[in-house]
This record gives sequence, structure tokens and C-alpha cells, in this order.
Amino acid sequence: MAIVRFAVAEIAAQEISMKVYEVSPRIGIRVLDSIRRPVPVGQDTYIDGKVSADILDRICDTLNLFHRVEKEYKVVKTLPIATSAIREAGNCSMVLDQIQVRTGYRVQALSNSEQRFIRLKGVAAEPDVYQAFNKGTLLVDVGAGSLQVSIFQKMNLITTQNIALGAYRISEMFSEQNGDIASVEEMIRELVENDVHTFEKMFLKGKEIKNIVIVGDAITSFIRQAVEAQSGEATTAEAMRRLYDRINGRTPAEISNILEIPVEYANVFMPFMLVYQTLLEVSKADTVYIPRADFSDGEMRDFAERKGILKPNHDYNEDILTASRSISGRYMGNEDHAATVEKMAVQLFDTMKNVHGLGRRERLLLQISAILHDCGKYISMSSPGDCAYRIIMATEILGLSHAEREMVANIVRFNTQEMPNFEDFQGSLSEEQFIIVCKLAAILRVANALDRSHKGKFSDAKLSLKNSTLTITTKSSENILLEKSTLENRSKFLEDIYGVRLVIRQSRNRR
Repeated sequence: MAIVRFAVAEIAAQEISMKVYEVSPRIGIRVLDSIRRPVPVGQDTYIDGKVSADILDRICDTLNLFHRVEKEYKVVKTLPIATSAIREAGNCSMVLDQIQVRTGYRVQALSNSEQRFIRLKGVAAEPDVYQAFNKGTLLVDVGAGSLQVSIFQKMNLITTQNIALGAYRISEMFSEQNGDIASVEEMIRELVENDVHTFEKMFLKGKEIKNIVIVGDAITSFIRQAVEAQSGEATTAEAMRRLYDRINGRTPAEISNILEIPVEYANVFMPFMLVYQTLLEVSKADTVYIPRADFSDGEMRDFAERKGILKPNHDYNEDILTASRSISGRYMGNEDHAATVEKMAVQLFDTMKNVHGLGRRERLLLQISAILHDCGKYISMSSPGDCAYRIIMATEILGLSHAEREMVANIVRFNTQEMPNFEDFQGSLSEEQFIIVCKLAAILRVANALDRSHKGKFSDAKLSLKNSTLTITTKSSENILLEKSTLENRSKFLEDIYGVRLVIRQSRNRR
């Protein structure tokens, strides 16, 4: 494949940027140009709740400037994206509409889990930083509106949590208080420590953390510059503490002078450092990585991998599945049963590929649904479907969009509940997404029924699909009457969805 030029245009909380890339399988990804314009979008969203007309004008003016950059570099495609500062604005839909009308850019406002996942892809593209995930590592992503903390062990994502503790939300407290800087910082420190220590009790207990990887908006580049992190992008916890001491008790104007950074970034510098310093104290990590790869780099890599231009250097699907298993464990899910249902669901999916017409992404959603299918029992044994739906919708699953998370929640809910018609469905899914939910829920129902006794009687099952008959054969000598009885009710939905009749066979006599 020839070298192709792409661009990423990002509307972030503090600035609007464009990066131009050359991409090919041979050279990978190479940055040709980077343009940044300070526009305080987050200040509008997190203080006033919406994007003002003035900020919208500045957004559109900047994006129109980017059109000229596209022409200069002969860019074949630009990926326009927005993060939380646009997503959380009360007038988000109207802002996106006006941007499209006035600039031609159809901006995608990423969900929180998508945003953090893209950031992870950018980080994982840097070999030195990526190797840090071999040991206990916290990936700390401080955004304008919230803080995302993800725990990695042996290259696997163990858990991720979103905390409503963003830099703009914290810095707003500075402007609301008329007291001395030291008193305001003490108040904010108590707020940060409260949330961080809650995270420590729930998720860090018993885990040895050696590294912290910090990512975020443009502010991280100023932190890297201030601690002079150059070799391997790594610095020490002690260097971060010294930087914190240098600016502790200083006004934003003083921080701007001391660190030689623009005052608009100095306004949120201390909130960032408060979060990082508290996490360093809590985790006792000794090494801090500050990657050079930013959000745009992650978006470009994600696009190149999805288009098959580059091969992934990490199994991100396994991260999602590992995190899902961690969620199941948190709600006392039956690990062995979930593994059996997951294996059975995948076998059914693969055997039925010619009749369901779905792809790898839907297969992943089915696996997640199988892993989480009984998490609702932690709250209620009598209404596990509704409880599981609420748990999943309230839980961050890194790498899934909001729509995909809603699909998983509904697949799990309708594993045990009657599936409504689309016209009666209460949710935000499109009709196409609803049909996928129906298809996957039908498979999950059968997979779950095949392990109704939780004894793995069908763990060695062979499946075949011929002439609209799906035959499942087990060599188990156990009594399978319970599973067959359960399947009489569960398989009707499969037949309605796919027009497939289910036949169960036992290849040798039971004892």
C-alpha cells in the first residue's frame, strides 16, 4: 500500500488541534505537522453548562483554518473528533450541527469509554511505556471533567474507574473562593484525597503498583518539560514531588512565570499536580511515565488498525474481556459457569455464522454478555435481568461505546426476560442495533440453558448446522434432562429469530 496522508482534528477542553500523518504498513505512522490553537471550550461547559456563541465561533474559525492545511498536505481523510468538553455540554447536539453546517466537518463526540480507550491506544504505541504494563501500573487520565484510573498487571487491564474529579471542576473552586491560596489548596486536597482513598480501598488493596503513566490534555507536555523527562519518557516520583513543592501555594500567574507556560494552562496546572501527587502517595509507585503520544496519535492508530493498514501491537479485545471478568467478580459472579457459557456462546456464534451475518465486533459483545450474564443476582435473585441492566449501564467498560454498552446490557436483560417488539422497546438503540441485540440474546439464552446445572455437561459438545437444523452433541454421561427441559423454553426464541430448529443428542448412554 502506498503512503497515504490522514489528519486528526480534535476539539479538546483547552485547545483545538490538528495533526497531519503519513501512514503505511512499511513506515507505520509519521507525524508531518501539528497545529494547536488555545480555545477554552471546557471553561464554558464546566462553568456555564453549555458552549457559548463566542466559543462556537472560535471553534468554527479554527476548523475552517484546518481546511487549508488539508489542501496544503493533500490529506485524503480527516477524522474530526470531540471529547468531554463538547460531549457534556447541554447544547452538544446543536453545537455539532452548527459545526457541520459552518465547516463541513461531521464531528464525532466520543463517549467517555471510547475517549479513554483511544488514549490507551496512543500510549501502547510507545514501546518503552508499553513495557511498563508488565508490572503493576496505574494509567491516570485527568480530563477536564473527570479522572479515569485504570489498573494494569502483566499487560492486562484489570479494572478501570471514572471519578467525577476533572481539572476544570477542581480549578473552578479556586475562582469561587476569595481566601488565601493555601486555604483553597487544602480544601481541594481534601476533596481529591477523599475520592482517591475511596478508589484505593476498593480497587488497589493487595495490588503492588510500581509505575504510574500519566496522560491528559496539553498540560502533560508542560509537566514533562518541567521535570525534564526525556530518557524513555520516564521520571521519578521524587521529581514529581519536587515539581509539586515548587508550585505549592502559588497563584496561576506565579505558576505561569515559574514554569514559563501560558497562563491559560497555568490555571489548571495545580489541579493536575494535586491529583498526580495524591495517587503517587497512595500507590507508592516509584516511576512515572509521561508519554509523548497524545489523543490524536491514539485516534490515528485506531483508524489505521480498523482499516487494516497497521496490525495491532496489543490484544485490546482481551483487555475488554479481562475487565469484564473483573466486573463479574466484583458482583460475585460464578466464574466457572460464566466461562462455560462464554465458550458455548462463542461455539454457537461461530457455527451459525452463515445465518446471523454478524462480525467480530458482535462476537465480542456476545462474549462480554456471557461473562456478565448473572451479575444482577448479586442484587436480586428474583429480577436479575433488570438488576444486571442497571449494573452494566452504570459501569465503565473501556473500549465500548455508550451504544455498545447499552446493547450488552439489553442482551443480558433479555437473556431472562421476554423480548419486546422494537416499537415497545424502551431505550436509545436504533432498529439495527435492536436486531443485533435480539440475535445475540437468542444465542446467549441457549448457551446459558446448556449449563443450567452449572456442571459443564456440554463443555465437550460438538455443533453442526445443516438444513436449518442446529445439532448439539455431548459425550457427557451425566443426566441432561434439566438442560433439555430448560432448552424447550429457551430454544423457541432462537427458532423465531433464525428459523433454526435445535436438536440435542447424547452420544453414549448415561450412567
